[in-house]
Amino acid sequence: MDELLAYRYELYEKFDNINSSYSFWDLQKELVTALFSCEEGIIKSREDDKDKWLFHQARLYSISEAMVWSVLEPFTIRQLGKFESGKTTLLSQKDTIIEIIEHFEPLAKEKILILADTTRCITTGDVIEVQGSDQIHIYECKTSTPNEIEEMLRGRIGRQFSKNLWLQEYLERGFGKLFKADLITKTIEVDGMEYKDHFSLIDPLIEECMKNELGSFSVLAEQGLVYVAIKFDENLNDVASSLITSFKEPFWTGLSGLVEESRETIFHMPPLAFPISMQSRKLLMEVDVIILCYLDHAILRESFFNKGFDFITSKQGVPQLSKEGNSRQFHPRFINEIMISFQPIEKVVNQMITLYNSTLVGLTDDEQKYIKERPSTLTELVAYVRDNYELTSDNDVSLGFMSIGNKKLVRKEKKNFQE
Repeated sequence: MDELLAYRYELYEKFDNINSSYSFWDLQKELVTALFSCEEGIIKSREDDKDKWLFHQARLYSISEAMVWSVLEPFTIRQLGKFESGKTTLLSQKDTIIEIIEHFEPLAKEKILILADTTRCITTGDVIEVQGSDQIHIYECKTSTPNEIEEMLRGRIGRQFSKNLWLQEYLERGFGKLFKADLITKTIEVDGMEYKDHFSLIDPLIEECMKNELGSFSVLAEQGLVYVAIKFDENLNDVASSLITSFKEPFWTGLSGLVEESRETIFHMPPLAFPISMQSRKLLMEVDVIILCYLDHAILRESFFNKGFDFITSKQGVPQLSKEGNSRQFHPRFINEIMISFQPIEKVVNQMITLYNSTLVGLTDDEQKYIKERPSTLTELVAYVRDNYELTSDNDVSLGFMSIGNKKLVRKEKKNFQE
């Protein structure tokens, strides 16, 4: 076992042994140091060694993302990852990151804090304080803090501020227009029924794969849904599961993207956070075992048809539901909920139908009022923030709405306009 692999195994175990807000923080600090070293390794290594460091880097980020998924709801993670963000090297920000860590060290003993730069799934804010699985406080750290609200709304700081302002308001209100969004975003309650997921199949699937001399094993999760485990060193083309031969419209994907792809964990849990054994998680993180997920879209189409809907997917994999001449497109993540988040077909079908039906309902009075009165110019935004918030002094330690530099934005006592 090489040195980097042995170190990753240690980190996986440390993730499993997090038992306090400070142990959560302490592991992030270690990951920051490891990511610094990793970037140095990528810069200094020969071309044929870079892949080793890039492999290591992807898994370091995946550990951080598993930590995020262990404390926040998927919905909240998606909101924090909505914004495209150019990825800069951590080494170029090393002094700033170290200062942030030193500044938040005392608070980390009392609160769960997420260092956004150690993840690929959070693209706004520098530090996220977890107040609940769907309640957060965003800290935007600055070397110089604006003295007036107008200063917070100019240039790059203004763009960052606006992202966080509308995101925080949306999370509290349940509807709103996010930064640069054309349409209103609204939280929709979906079916609260308890569905049995398919995670319980994963450990025995992997165990059988490791024992099987062919290096693969398959399981039928439900009609139209098959999971196949394959040892990495086996020939993928040799896999031929009799469970899949009856599929009329087979689509497939694999789990490795949850570690390798930079934006996948915005939508789906990384393998280290799966509710399965540590041995299985290690095999998946290291791609010693690959899990391929096969879904028969004919079965999916039939499930929607039985509920009165037509279902199709575009060449780009975008799903669409239609009924009585009304069509709505959905994010591909809904199909991947079945394939790589191990959710049952019926659950996802019902959720998509609920969301479809919600789009046919008109806006409430509060929502119409919100759209009408939401600031649309910089002057209106300044006035809105002044009317509803105040910027505290540098030494304020009260619970605020969000933070920028050493100051907090705090709601005024009077009601917001939509109330």
